[in-house]
Amino acid sequence: MSNIQDIISKALALWSEKHAESTVRCQGIYFSALFKAAEEGGFDSPCQELYDIFLKGAKTPAVYFNRSQAVKAVDLIAGTHAINKDGSFYNEPPFPTYEETCILLSSLAYPISGPVDISFLIVYAAGMIERQGTSHNGQGQYWHSWRDIRTYCFRRNSSMNYNPETLKRYLGELDEKSGSGSLSETKYYMHRKAALILAEIAETGQFQWKRSPRKPVQPLESPELEDIRQQYLSFLRENNYAERTIQGRDYIFRNMIRFSGVRSAEELYHLSASGVGGILKGFAGICKCMDSPTTLVRLTLQYLYEQGMLEVNRAEMVMPPFRHHGNTPCYIPEKEDEKFYEALEGCTKRNAAIILLARELGLRSCDICSLKFSQIDWEGEKIRLNQQKTGEPVVLPLLPEVGNAIYEYIRDERPKADDGYPFIFLRAQAPFTRITRIYEVSNRFVKKSGIKRKNGSQRGMHLYRRTLANRLLLDEVPHQVITDTLGHASKEADKPYIPMEESMLRECALGLDGIGVKSWEGGDGNE
Repeated sequence: MSNIQDIISKALALWSEKHAESTVRCQGIYFSALFKAAEEGGFDSPCQELYDIFLKGAKTPAVYFNRSQAVKAVDLIAGTHAINKDGSFYNEPPFPTYEETCILLSSLAYPISGPVDISFLIVYAAGMIERQGTSHNGQGQYWHSWRDIRTYCFRRNSSMNYNPETLKRYLGELDEKSGSGSLSETKYYMHRKAALILAEIAETGQFQWKRSPRKPVQPLESPELEDIRQQYLSFLRENNYAERTIQGRDYIFRNMIRFSGVRSAEELYHLSASGVGGILKGFAGICKCMDSPTTLVRLTLQYLYEQGMLEVNRAEMVMPPFRHHGNTPCYIPEKEDEKFYEALEGCTKRNAAIILLARELGLRSCDICSLKFSQIDWEGEKIRLNQQKTGEPVVLPLLPEVGNAIYEYIRDERPKADDGYPFIFLRAQAPFTRITRIYEVSNRFVKKSGIKRKNGSQRGMHLYRRTLANRLLLDEVPHQVITDTLGHASKEADKPYIPMEESMLRECALGLDGIGVKSWEGGDGNE
C-alpha cells in the first residue's frame, strides 16, 4: 500500500468512527476520488497542490463541500496544514499554552533572531491584551487577525516561524488592499494593529498600548500629479491649517484623482463634467454622509482653478447638500423626565456622568471629553474650565447628582490609567486614553430610553444643552444668567434658543383686529 493510500485509508477509518454507516458509504466515494486524483497527478503523498487540483474538479457546490470534507480529514492525518479557499487552515494547528509561551519567551534574547513559532508570540500577545483590559469582543477580533497572520506566514514560507520580512510584506499587502478598496477600513486597521503588536513583542519582548503609526501615504503614480499634490499641501501649510485638516484635505485630493480617472496634469486641466460626476459618485460609495466631502471637493476644485490647473471652474458644478433647518431647536420636554432618569439608571457609570454633565450643566461634548481632575473643585463644589470652542472661562456649580455620578465612575468603573493621567473620562477598552467623541453615548441612550423629543429627532449631545436652555427659559431665568451658564461669548449666541420660550413669544403676537377693516370709513375724505 502506498503512502498516500495508507493515509487516505486512515482518514476514512477515522471518519467512520464519527459518522453513520450511510454517510460513510457516500463519503467513501470522495475519498476514492481523491486517491484517483493523486494517482493521475503522480502524487506520492498528500499536499496543498493535490488538494487544489481535487477541489477544482468539483462541478457543483454540493460536490465541492463533500470533497472539502475529504480533504479536511486527510489533512488531519497527514499534518499537511492545508489552507482552504477562505485563506484559513482546514485543521487549525494547536496553539501552545500561556505557561509554555512564558517559559520559552523568557529564555530568548531580544530582538528575536532565531526561529520561533509565531504561535508563541500570538499567545503572549493575547495574554497581554487580556490583562490590559481589552473586552472579550475585542480579544476575539485580535484572535481573528492573528490567525490570518499565522496562515499568511505558513502560506508564504511553508513555516509558521516568525519572520520580520514576512510581516512587513503582510503589512504592505494590507496597504494595497485598503488602497484598492478590497479591504474595509475596519479590517485594515484591525489586522494592521494585530501585526504591529506581534512585531513589537518580537522586538522588545513587551507591548505597550499607544497610538499606531498612521497608514503610510503612497505618492501618486503620475509625477506631475504628485507635484500638484505637494503644491496643494504646501499651500495649506503656508496658510496655517492644522495638521489634521491637511491630512483630511490630502485624503480628498488623492481620492479625487482616483475617482476622476485622470492620469496626468494635462487630463486634470481638461477635467470634464463627467469626471466631476465620477468624483462625487466615488465619495458617495465610501462615505456615510456627503456634507464634508462635497464641501472639500468644491474647495479643492476652486483652488485648482485659481492656480491655473483647471481650464474651467468645475467648483460651480458641486452644489452644497440641501439642509432643512427647523426654526425651533430640538429639546426634551419636561414630561419625558421620568423616562430620562429611568434610562439613566441602566447606563454605565461613565455614560451616566457624561449625560448628566451635558443635561444639568450644559457642557459641550469637547469640554466633557477633555474634563480634567484639576478642573473640579470638590470642596468648593465648582467646575472651572476654559471652553475649547470659545476660549472663554466658565464656572459652574458642581450639583450633587452630577458630582456623585462623577465620583461613582472614578471609584467603581474608571480603568486604571498611568499615574498622573489628567483626564477623567477614559475609553472603556484598552488603550485607556481619554475619550475623544461621545455622540454614540447619547445616540444609544436616546434610542434605548425611547425619549420623545420636541421640534425634531436629534440624538447628539447638544440635545441636552438645548434642553437645559429650555428649562432655564421656562423658569424665567434672566437672559444674562443663561448666557453665562451656556458659556456664550455674547448674547447674540442666545438667539437660536429664544424660539423655545413659547409662552413669552405668545405675548409678542400681533392681533388680527385690523385685518379687513376699512380704515378710511367714518372720516372726512377732504381732510
